[in-house]
Amino acid sequence: METPNVTGDGRLIVINGGLGGILYSYNDPAATTGLCGGGTEPCEPCDPRGWTSFAPISGMHGDTTLTPPNSDTYGLAEYPIRDTQGGKVGVPGQAYVAGDVVRGTYPWLDRSGNLLVFSQVGAVNPGPEAGGWSIEPQLTAAELAALDEALFVGSQATEVSGGTIENAMARSAQAGLSFFGLWSRGKMIHLDGRANLSSYVLNLKQLNSALSRACPSSNSTQLCMDAHAAMDVLEDTGFAFRNIYSEAGVLKDVVLNEARNTQLFSMENHFNYVPSFSTIDARDVTWQLQTARNVMELAFDDFVSPQVLINSSMVPSIEAPGTIVGSEITPFFRDGFTVALDEPWDNEIRQRYVDGTETPRIQNAASAEGYVFGTSPGQGVGIAPPPYGELHGDARVEPIAAGGLKGRGVFLDGAGDHIQYSIAIDGVPEDQPWLISFWVNGMSLISGGQDVNRDLLHFPDGTILMAKGISQLRIKKKTTAPFPQTQIKVLPMPTGLKIMPSYWRHVAIQVVPNQTDASWIGERTKILFYVDGFLQHEDTLVSWNNADWPEVFQLTDGDLIIGDHPNQPASAKGFRGWIDEFKIIRGQANFEEVCRHAYGTLMKVGPNDSDEIQNRANAYPEDSHDDIADLLGLPGTQYVCDIHYPETDAVSGDLPGDGAETDKHCILDLDRRNNPRCIGHELLFPEGPLFWNAQRPDSTANAFCLSCHTSEETRETMDPDIVLVAVPGTEAWEDDRRQPTQPPQRIFGMIPSHFTGHMYDDETEIWTDCFILSAESSPPADCPL
Repeated sequence: METPNVTGDGRLIVINGGLGGILYSYNDPAATTGLCGGGTEPCEPCDPRGWTSFAPISGMHGDTTLTPPNSDTYGLAEYPIRDTQGGKVGVPGQAYVAGDVVRGTYPWLDRSGNLLVFSQVGAVNPGPEAGGWSIEPQLTAAELAALDEALFVGSQATEVSGGTIENAMARSAQAGLSFFGLWSRGKMIHLDGRANLSSYVLNLKQLNSALSRACPSSNSTQLCMDAHAAMDVLEDTGFAFRNIYSEAGVLKDVVLNEARNTQLFSMENHFNYVPSFSTIDARDVTWQLQTARNVMELAFDDFVSPQVLINSSMVPSIEAPGTIVGSEITPFFRDGFTVALDEPWDNEIRQRYVDGTETPRIQNAASAEGYVFGTSPGQGVGIAPPPYGELHGDARVEPIAAGGLKGRGVFLDGAGDHIQYSIAIDGVPEDQPWLISFWVNGMSLISGGQDVNRDLLHFPDGTILMAKGISQLRIKKKTTAPFPQTQIKVLPMPTGLKIMPSYWRHVAIQVVPNQTDASWIGERTKILFYVDGFLQHEDTLVSWNNADWPEVFQLTDGDLIIGDHPNQPASAKGFRGWIDEFKIIRGQANFEEVCRHAYGTLMKVGPNDSDEIQNRANAYPEDSHDDIADLLGLPGTQYVCDIHYPETDAVSGDLPGDGAETDKHCILDLDRRNNPRCIGHELLFPEGPLFWNAQRPDSTANAFCLSCHTSEETRETMDPDIVLVAVPGTEAWEDDRRQPTQPPQRIFGMIPSHFTGHMYDDETEIWTDCFILSAESSPPADCPL
């Protein structure tokens, strides 16, 4: 039994069962057989005698001992498990069934049994009997053992005559840190950024090769560096460096390895309302996570939401086998590479990348079980989230966490490179509102002059989004009746925020169709264009009898293409640059939601702010500021989306200094809920705030909340157990229902006196809300017990 993890109730345990995959066992408080130690009562929580048998974790879904009345349902049991492509190897689209093996290591279980984080690490060479590679007799068993952590990570070797190795199964240090559970509806989500710094072991030679492909010659950014400079950068983000020695003990190479980077720890949201423990990322469901080498923040918002159709952070999809096929025991990284062993030279073994024959695929982390709207196939109208995006041309998944805004990105060369998602429609859908969100780094938009149009995005309905130079985006759509014509709508970029080489820009387009007007025959489509999280341009496209502007950015059967469409005429130019964090979400987002997709939060601009912040606010139209001011009842006020670029120290405007300087940035103010300049929370939770000695506000009409709480229940019939419903007479500290960033209702154990300002013994629980939240009126002298 390895790496055991137990839920907070002491009943559910998860372990790494080796070739048996991840296993679970439940200490059943209602057990009637196999009672503890031969006694007459079931085992107490955390008593190992209660874990009498272990089974593959695929069997949690449907395990009747884990459902009421036997127990509260664990989130891991709510949904069947699916791999990142929505199924399992050999059976696309079919979820795991009880007995299927979920392979991985270092499982980490949250306190409620809702989420499991694990590392999908395994062999990349299944051995010669399965068509793999062998190692010629060059290294002794002792030498191979010495290289185990550095290169082979769990090697299996056979010693033959002369003490040499006839064959070894090389296992790379794949970094496939992923999670599944309640917040992903059972779907495995492969993480980006610091969670997975490298897909495989890399040495200096390979790093040079990886960077040269990750950074085209025209790229003048910090990504283009030699391997030694890259080592310095990667060392700062947690890489371990291991030395490879020859038989004579002479240093031959340096291997970059993510040793101890696959084990995860987290405080979850135990203290998220305490400013010093709050997250920089302002999104709604964000946790701090730590590996043994890195600290990161993970926002679950886009995984939780059933409205998300596409969510790609440009990491590879992973096919996870449910059963052993021959000697293959490894989740398959669909990154387009195979990993081979170079011919041994001077007793030195290297791994290298070989372009594979499989089409590279990027993960679509949208977790909707089947349909973003509608019910299920054949019942109403719906669109199934594409299982993945395919990379064509020379586009590829980066082998190291480089190129993107956060971790990996995809570079498109403008000459055939594209990402393709297959859209399948069940029925004839009505036009839907969609938010299109992505980050773009325009490496070569200035080549060929400012008048060159480069295709950036093709929707299956024929709508094209183009970049013209660095100064504007353009919407292009052809009409067919009553006469053919091509319409183009210009989306201007604000001064100082153009798509420049070496700079990342966040672009969002909100499409709201079917806007009728009694004064006009026909329909209108409203377009809202955001740059770096703030509204830059609003327009209305008028359609009548399919003339003028037909509907745009609507999803029909066909392919959604990012980059150079393969069926475009040769005269068309494809976009050249980096793409990251591509999302398509059903519904109409408000101003703060769009800003949060840009890793920011809305901030009110003050007279003492820096020139940079003032100029940034002035770059946007006055009407955009007025729209927000009208919502808040604050006329004459300007705002900015205060952005924190992930996993760097860069923010919009000046970096914070000491004293009052720190007040210039809401995104770095961890007590932003109590800062009157930080108005984003007011837009999402206008009925708030929460007070510990008052009832929870009624949120049954809050559109932001209802985007995830999609039940058909009306306000009048909504179950009072749902956290959106106010319960008269119940103050917050008594309410055991939790919103995403709220800590548990109570903390038990020996609580230090300085922690809350009160002394408690180890028999007493603390009601967290009364010391974390403010009081609605003058608080009593002490928290209630």
